[in-house]
Amino acid sequence: MDAYLQPAVAKIADELRCRPKGTKRMSARRLLRLFGYERRSHENVREIRGQFQRAGIHLEFDVGRPPTLDEPVFLHLDPSPGASEAQVAPSLAAPPLPAPPELPALPRPGELSGHGRRVVDVIAAVARATVQVFTEEGGGSGVVVDPDGLVLTCRHVVEGEDGLSERTARVDLWDGTHEAATVVRSHRALDFALLVVPRRGLPAVPMGDSLGLRAAESVYVVGSPAGLANSVSRGIVSAPRRTCLTNIEYIQTDAAIQPGNSGGPVVTESGDLVGIITWAYRGEEPARTPGISFAVPVDYVADEVAALRRLGLAGARRRPYCRHCGWLQSEERRYCENCGAMFVEKILEGSAR
Repeated sequence: MDAYLQPAVAKIADELRCRPKGTKRMSARRLLRLFGYERRSHENVREIRGQFQRAGIHLEFDVGRPPTLDEPVFLHLDPSPGASEAQVAPSLAAPPLPAPPELPALPRPGELSGHGRRVVDVIAAVARATVQVFTEEGGGSGVVVDPDGLVLTCRHVVEGEDGLSERTARVDLWDGTHEAATVVRSHRALDFALLVVPRRGLPAVPMGDSLGLRAAESVYVVGSPAGLANSVSRGIVSAPRRTCLTNIEYIQTDAAIQPGNSGGPVVTESGDLVGIITWAYRGEEPARTPGISFAVPVDYVADEVAALRRLGLAGARRRPYCRHCGWLQSEERRYCENCGAMFVEKILEGSAR
């Protein structure tokens, strides 16, 4: 056994040796968190696979497989230490995942910039998909990512003074109309929330590749600073992957950001969504520090969008929702199946201990 294996890998290796077939399955999300990551990238997948390979464990995990982080990955103890992955016994191969159901296509990356459209026209199309989100506590911005009514915004935009996520919000659309939205997923640490509005055929922004961003690339931010709807600011990517205090990697930009921009889209010149604005560093008075803003990359959210679309947006609206951790429940229950928080009369009261 390699003396430099991470404790999580060593523990899994010992567990596999005690199993008759030497196999184990776990969700891709749980696997990433064992290594301190919240999303997958080429770099951390290579690191994780290398750790297990040194332990003689074959890991079926890649940047695009499984399709979402809530689906399982399979680990197999290699019967012949030192064998390559191609020599793993066929009897240990995991059964193929069922084919996902066919879903209506989302806007494709680069779609908004097709036919030689100018940047001003591309950003105008993004503005049509940008919304304002309001709760009793305040508001912010958001962006439509599915024409069937799925809106992406920040969790703190739909969070109450008690720190719990609201279940409903009002969404104001580009045409001046507004809809009652239902919060169907949120994440406190990553600060994103997904809302569903009961309206189809909405303008939507295609989700791009935030991992492909490079420093000095131009980006545009659309939002509602100080309530001024569809305001546009331009900047560059100061750092495509900036880690601040936690393992969350933000997109750092110098685009002008003000209160009300939270949840608004950050897009490339092609109109592809690469992130949503979540916070800005201001510094201390009187030496304020403008031009240091951060966005949550969309690849943190892509799996959640795919999972909700497979579930069905209408079905997601009807499911019970934990206002504490932002997780949809499979059925009515007293405690949240994800975080253990207790529901009393369908209102989250606190954490079970």
